[in-house]
Amino acid sequence: MDMTSINAAIDAAYAAALVSPGNASELVSEGVSIRTETYVSPAGTGFRVVCSVAVPAANFVAVKVRNHGPDTASERDWPAEGVEAAAQAHVLRCVDAGKAHVRRAGFDGLEMASLLRRFMEAQQANELANKPKLVALYGWTATVEQQALAGHSIFPPAPHTFEEVMAE
Repeated sequence: MDMTSINAAIDAAYAAALVSPGNASELVSEGVSIRTETYVSPAGTGFRVVCSVAVPAANFVAVKVRNHGPDTASERDWPAEGVEAAAQAHVLRCVDAGKAHVRRAGFDGLEMASLLRRFMEAQQANELANKPKLVALYGWTATVEQQALAGHSIFPPAPHTFEEVMAE
């Protein structure tokens, strides 16, 4: 992603706030917004220009903050690896979180292979209607996978244990 025009818009908002500090907000383009906010802290007053770039497919937002005043801790630059790479890294962290969630629920490699095999056998035998726990668990794994790939890291609990599904 070329940040040249976005950085120029941040610089323009900063220059405008130097002349006339105040709260302002603008939508630069789809998923890119800049807001200028004034603040008062024990060390004095100032303003910051905050730019957010959303990557909806990854459920990720990169933020750059330029500060004028005593709140130097609010300064933040774009991710060093770039916005797209940071969004991809976010999704990979979410996939890892999804895997860990499934493992914590008691489903590791052998259990998952067993469930998939049982699901395929029931599907081929047209027996899925008789296996509601298996179907629910298969749907749960698909949901965790979809949520992780969409950049989410909070997942629903497993509807059943491995033992419950095997007993079905």
